[in-house]
Amino acid sequence: MIPLLDKRDSEFKITEEVFKAAAENSHNGKEITTLLLDKCDSEFKITEEVLKAAAFFSKEIITLFFAKRDSEVKITEEVVKSAVGGFDSAEVMELLLDRRGSEVKITEEVVKSAVYSSFKATELLLNRCGTEVMITEDVLKAAAGIYYGSGAAMALLLDRRGAEVEITEKVVLAAAKHWSKEVMESLLDRRGAEVQITEKVVLAAAKNSSEEMMELLLDRRGDEVEITEKVVLAAAKNRGEVIEVLFDRRGTEVKEVASRTFIGCGPVEKSLLYVVVIGVSGIFSDVIGMIGKLRIRLIEDNCDQWVEKGTGPSFLSYGLFLWQLGNP
Repeated sequence: MIPLLDKRDSEFKITEEVFKAAAENSHNGKEITTLLLDKCDSEFKITEEVLKAAAFFSKEIITLFFAKRDSEVKITEEVVKSAVGGFDSAEVMELLLDRRGSEVKITEEVVKSAVYSSFKATELLLNRCGTEVMITEDVLKAAAGIYYGSGAAMALLLDRRGAEVEITEKVVLAAAKHWSKEVMESLLDRRGAEVQITEKVVLAAAKNSSEEMMELLLDRRGDEVEITEKVVLAAAKNRGEVIEVLFDRRGTEVKEVASRTFIGCGPVEKSLLYVVVIGVSGIFSDVIGMIGKLRIRLIEDNCDQWVEKGTGPSFLSYGLFLWQLGNP
């Protein structure tokens, strides 16, 4: 790198993109950035885009900028969002607060980025910034949608600032969509009386790739879980084991709802619900054998009229059913 910088001519410019690439280099970004600052100091400025990259990837590079180009380091909302969502989130945020605390504005977007990305950064903001950290509905929705772990962020917000927030349907809905049941558990344990189990919430659980969410709702608030046509169809389309959970816990209701839902369904929906009614789930390779077995079961259940009247599954509808499972 040094020979390249020493021998370059006027056509070789150190641009913002070059500096961003150095800041994003997780292996030797600090060394390259130091070299660029030493060799090409007068050719560029520390822009917001460069700072965002540095704040996301490396505390060391931000420290370097403070040491060598302090007056050019401007702490904007976008820089702070990158910091709380980055690899060294808590460490970078602590540095920014220590060096430029008066410039660090804790907006709703910053808090959302923190709760979605980093428990440590969220905890730091609550400890250092106090009432500047506003816990809004959108912040709770972000906490319910975290990708990095369990329901720890939601529990932290409710424990520390629970009196300030309202548990709305949108928050509960976001929790019901989450892959981990621990987010919903945090809500139920701390604010159970405010958690309304609406059809939308149950529908979200029916679509959830993990059956644990439906199990939790049935275990903790089963009397509020209504088995509607939309819920049964969503569970039937789900590749997970939600439909099996519904059969185990509320099998009679599921069959009754599915039976009523046949009327007016298209071929794919009929196939899905046909499988639900008889309590079979999964992908079948032998379509002819499957239809034969299902006809026998339907006759046993006194439901053979669906097949005989042409309102039940056919080769075409089962073909569509299998195609849909393979092409969601």
